[in-house]
Amino acid sequence: MRYQNTVELKIELEFIEPQIWRRVSVPDNYSLADLHHIIQTVMGWHDCHLHCFEVNGGKYTLSSQSPEMDMEDESKVRLTDLVKAGTKQFLYEYDFGDDWRHWVTIEKVAPIDPDSIRPVCLDGTRACPPEDCGSIPGYEDLVDAFREDSPDEDQEALLEWLESMEPGWNPDVFDRGKVNQVLQG
Repeated sequence: MRYQNTVELKIELEFIEPQIWRRVSVPDNYSLADLHHIIQTVMGWHDCHLHCFEVNGGKYTLSSQSPEMDMEDESKVRLTDLVKAGTKQFLYEYDFGDDWRHWVTIEKVAPIDPDSIRPVCLDGTRACPPEDCGSIPGYEDLVDAFREDSPDEDQEALLEWLESMEPGWNPDVFDRGKVNQVLQG
């Protein structure tokens, strides 16, 4: 399917301060399934867990999971459909155990730029929480341990786990250039 517009989206991780967010531009013919992969890339997730979208009262997920989860197939909903329906914001939930909730806001729809037909990350702040860190309380414990000058034994164990899971992770660093290399690859 050809597309005529790009859609600029802001993706904000809920309940974390200071906020973690990304702004992306994607073709309007992208499905929610395509958007799932974009969100995974720009946020820094590893697609290890189930996810769903909540849009206009409906719930959507992978076609292979949709019947058993009593949700619709996310590959059948395109961003252009959401724009036409007047949708301004919807929810993306990742990892039903840790419950990472992301608000996705449609900020802008613009005519296609032939020089920029691939998805691109325009901006963002801070690193995404590491996978399986224990939701917001676990993430906050990791950040505290990371910032501690003299970590105690428990914090040392957290930092060792963190280094094994996400080598070089820093909660304050977001590398847009690295993300765009992955998106363009």
